[in-house]
Amino acid sequence: MWDLTVPGDNDHDFYIRTSATSVLVHNECSDKLADFANEHLGRTNVAAEVTNANGATGYGVSQARTAEDLTEQVRVAAEATEHHMGCAEIGGLCDLESQGEPLTGLGAQAVKVAGGTQGHDLAEHLEDFGMCSSCRRLFNYLNGG
Repeated sequence: MWDLTVPGDNDHDFYIRTSATSVLVHNECSDKLADFANEHLGRTNVAAEVTNANGATGYGVSQARTAEDLTEQVRVAAEATEHHMGCAEIGGLCDLESQGEPLTGLGAQAVKVAGGTQGHDLAEHLEDFGMCSSCRRLFNYLNGG
């Protein structure tokens, strides 16, 4: 992992090009993700913002889910990668798909939400919450990797 500081006028996100595809990178939590996480204080552990290649965003929270709770493409991908389906990123993907947005060129950022069952306190609220290995497999699958 690299710590990359990008100068600018409070630029929060930008694209980088890898050998295979462009990837959206967040320099810090976006205002919309912070607002979304704040709305869910005490009701979840993690909030996520998922962005596709078009720049469209979807939002989700960590919660118990079954395959029947998911949108079609997310369900197929979650089952193919054996994802447990509870991550906030899953909710963000379903939100994107529900908007009619393509699930390509995907990137995500997740943050801790205070007051949930994992006990994140207010000092940890909005701290970056790295993507789990199940989500990395899922995003790789959806991005054609």
